[in-house]
Amino acid sequence: MSAKRARSGPGERSPASRGSSDRKGASHGRQGKDARGSTLGTSSAGAGPERTARVAERVRTELADMLLRGEVRDPEASGAIVSAVTITNDLSLARVYLRLLDAEPTEARRTALVKALDRAKGHVRRSLASRLDLRTVPELRFAWDDTADRAARLDELLAEVAADRAKELVVAPESASDAEETGGRADDPTSGRGGDGEP
Repeated sequence: MSAKRARSGPGERSPASRGSSDRKGASHGRQGKDARGSTLGTSSAGAGPERTARVAERVRTELADMLLRGEVRDPEASGAIVSAVTITNDLSLARVYLRLLDAEPTEARRTALVKALDRAKGHVRRSLASRLDLRTVPELRFAWDDTADRAARLDELLAEVAADRAKELVVAPESASDAEETGGRADDPTSGRGGDGEP
């Protein structure tokens, strides 16, 4: 009689089969969550260039939004712009490049900005953890983006070279014309007078 009660009915599952099914469902749920988070990539074994670029851009936009909303309250961080973010293939390290709204910030202002973000690094990483679908938020290293400065300096140097060449082109024809006029007077028999005073 007890053996009959232990048997499962046609619509029931044994405890063992229910446990196996529940484990499969939990595994499926985790896989689904990972699939939703795969847009950023959750594996730290090494990401492809496209996924790394997506993560870097997502980090950049989230950091820019945090700065825009004033979540970093250090006064030295005001006016900061995240110009670019690069991330290593294993997604463990993100280099964050900064600029300022000021047209020509001083060196002291640039240094103060980078130090301010370094001080807020822990808060920034915690905020990113709540925004990003990553198992581990990459370590953040802040640096001043001097790309625009180098480009501006290069433009200045090219302008100087162009100006020097323009001066050479102006001086060279004048020298040639002077030489022609001098030579013409020396060779022209009508322009001179003989030693006796008459041609």
